[in-house]
Amino acid sequence: MKTIVITVPAAHSDYTLVSLLRNVGEEMYRKFSHQGIAEIPDMDSALTELHIHVQATRHLGEVTAQLKKSLRREGLAELATITRLDGPDSAS
Repeated sequence: MKTIVITVPAAHSDYTLVSLLRNVGEEMYRKFSHQGIAEIPDMDSALTELHIHVQATRHLGEVTAQLKKSLRREGLAELATITRLDGPDSAS
């Protein structure tokens, strides 16, 4: 499993930005969770970080492209940082 972390700097984590970050999480959830491609465990509690667990490496490109699109739509593209973390089963 791979994890993508979206971070908004704490200095910018006012209610509006928290709401926008959660909107991104909800959009990603609607797009990928029912297909078994990704999970977003902290979607409702996200304040400055949102974690997306991608089930297989082959889906990283699709998930990342949709994530960038969602961040642009919510006006967070310039503010948010996207980081990829490798999970214990990084060969998947």
